[in-house]
Amino acid sequence: MTWTEIILYAIFITAICAFALLGVMKTDATGNKLHMTDKEVSHVMKNLERRSAADCVLTRVEGGFICKELGSNKVFRVKM
Repeated sequence: MTWTEIILYAIFITAICAFALLGVMKTDATGNKLHMTDKEVSHVMKNLERRSAADCVLTRVEGGFICKELGSNKVFRVKM
């Protein structure tokens, strides 16, 4: 291989890595956000604190939210 080929391969591999990283960062920044109003946040937090829920994954469903605890897999439903 000549130096020209090595340089071209290095540039090509760097460009592919850069595009892959940009795609991952864009997906992480926009893909997993749950858009909630201030009223929804306060209602959900009040209900989860009252039930002593630990850290959980919150998912919007029809009629409210579902909170699945990370450690124990308990499920809490919060109706809106």
